[in-house]
Order: sequence, then structure tokens, then C-alpha cells
Amino acid sequence: MIHKIGVVSKNLSFFNLINQQKRADTEIEIEFLRDIDSLKKLRNSGKFISSFVFDSTHTNDAIIEFGKYIRGSGQKNALIFLALEDFETFQVVTADENFTDAKIINMPSTAADIYHRLVSDTRQAENQTNQKSKTEGTISNASFLNIFIESTMSTIKEMAQCEEISHAAPFLLDYKKMDNSITIRGKLAIKSPYFTGSFFISFPEETYLKVCSRVLYEEVTAITKENEDLVSEFCNIVYGKSKVAIAKLNMKLDMVIPTYNRESAIQSPSSILVVKFITELGPFYIKVAPGLV
Repeated sequence: MIHKIGVVSKNLSFFNLINQQKRADTEIEIEFLRDIDSLKKLRNSGKFISSFVFDSTHTNDAIIEFGKYIRGSGQKNALIFLALEDFETFQVVTADENFTDAKIINMPSTAADIYHRLVSDTRQAENQTNQKSKTEGTISNASFLNIFIESTMSTIKEMAQCEEISHAAPFLLDYKKMDNSITIRGKLAIKSPYFTGSFFISFPEETYLKVCSRVLYEEVTAITKENEDLVSEFCNIVYGKSKVAIAKLNMKLDMVIPTYNRESAIQSPSSILVVKFITELGPFYIKVAPGLV
């Protein structure tokens, strides 16, 4: 398993000192995050950070805003470390609800000590999470979503020969703010002891026609009965890949028959998580509706 650690700092030297400690450790990746935009770019490329360490180069308000973005984008369990020399800054930051469980690294500390603390705590936390999943047979909505994100990316890459594909951070569905109208969507209604809800792949018409053209090796100019069930096949393949990933956590998902529809909106009793994907063929979305079956 690759553990990704984000160094949040304006000081590239601070990052370099920590990164140099990695040496031949192939299980660790360290990213330099100068600002929130840096993290957004990583998220859009499909990378998720396991842990974050902040130094004192950002203002209190900037650190707090960063924390809000981390927690608000589905990473409620990400570890946050504060390598702060100013006690007043520490007091202000940890008073914020997103930093109440932050871990403290006493400064000054050597780069080797900081690296060891980051890696050991990150590995311990992820091992505990994996062990809990295996023994209790549970998976969080966020973990479930992440598995389906990865499966969706590989499926569209393979079937539509997409050279470029990335995704934005998850957000809650608000049709008033959606920038593309959906013409067709595939659906999986999942009932299991680990997760109950519905998974959707939703396409604007222009994107779907281009994807169909790639998959079918012929120009498709309209959605017809001959090609509309292809979106169900996408769901079927994504589900198969996701089942394999979830099985590695000693959990099993039963067989599900995918369906498709061309309804204008999803009606759900609870909030719907959305992830927007960007490809050279156009945008599309996956949506997870916990509780909707």
C-alpha cells in the first residue's frame, strides 16, 4: 500500500528536508502543497493524501481554511500533524473543529524525527482501519466511494481508450449548481451488510455519444435503443472491479443487475455524493446515494 503524505508549507526547503528522508522507501510518497489549489490539482488527478503536516509558514486563517477543505472533501479520517513553533498559533488552530484531533510535532525537530513520526503514525492508522474493516465487516461511505472512483477511471480508460481522465473532489448534489444536463445514466441498486444504496454513472448527451463512438468503433450521432444499454455495461464492469477491491477487505458484494434510465433527476431520501470526471471526450459523473435502493 502506498502512503501519501502532504507537506503544507510555503517553504520548499522544509519539504525537501523531509522528502530526502524517504530514500528507498517505496511505500511512501510525499507531496509539496503550497496552497489549497495544489491539493485540488492532486485530487483532480486521482491522488488522495493519507496525512498532512503543517508548518508555521501559513497564517492561522490559511491553515484553518485548508483544514475545512480537507474535511469537507471527504477526508474526515485523514491525519493532520502540526509542526508549529508558536504556541499561540497552536491554540488558535486546534480550537477549530477540523483540528481538534490534530497530532502535535514538537518543534524544533530534525527532519528525520518528523519523517519517522509522520510515517509511523500514518501506517499505524491505516493498518488499524484495514483491520477494523476485516474484523467488523464494515466500510465507510467515503471508502466505498473511493473504490468506485478508481474502478470508474480504469473502466472508462480501457473501454473508451481515454488518454486523459481526472476527477474533481466529491461534493453534495445540487441540481441548481450542476453545469451539465444529464441525458442518460446507469444504475446499480446495492444491498449488503456493508453498504446499502445506489451507484450511478451519468452522462451528458455529447459525452455519451463520443464514448459510444469510441467503444463501438463507429460514429454514433444519437442515443437509440441499440446503444443506450451500453451505460449499463459500464456499471457492470465498474461493479466487478469494485467487488474485487472490496473482497480484499474480506467483504463480499452480491450480484447486482444494472439498469439504465433517462430521467431528469435522482430522487433520494438522503444527500447524494457526486464526483465529476473530466476526459477528452467530455465530462461525466458518478453519484452515490446512501440508503436509496
